[in-house]
Amino acid sequence: DVPCAKLVAIVEPWFLGTEAETLGGKDFAQFKKRCPADVAFHARVDDLPSVSPGTPLLAVVAGRARDNPGLLRALIAKGVKNIYLEKPGAESKEELAAMRACAAAAGVSVFMGYMKNVSKFVTLAREYETQNPGCHITYCHNNAFCREELGECFERNR
Repeated sequence: DVPCAKLVAIVEPWFLGTEAETLGGKDFAQFKKRCPADVAFHARVDDLPSVSPGTPLLAVVAGRARDNPGLLRALIAKGVKNIYLEKPGAESKEELAAMRACAAAAGVSVFMGYMKNVSKFVTLAREYETQNPGCHITYCHNNAFCREELGECFERNR
């Protein structure tokens, strides 16, 4: 819970679209029912209302790499000025550079997430662990996936 923040909308093209009748889609429908009535659900960014200038808003983009450049541009077109872009952001460094230029031209701040399991500090820590007998490093995460759900998660995000 973040007392100074409020969830106002969720854009979910997968489970509000073609996959609505799948097991994951049905789970998403149950999640939607548990959300407060004032949280809007949309299948496309284009369906979001435009953001009034000066409105404090952060959009979180956690889509597939190939979809993220379009999602970022669509949010910018809606007037969003703060975007958290989850890993890896795009399929190439050229796409990321173009996204950065688009955001800069619109005065948009983009905050980048990262894939912790392949980040340099994790790689170095794993190397250290193997080279030092008795050393044990534990990684904790807050991903809410059960082991039996991981296959679907990886398939959806490939």
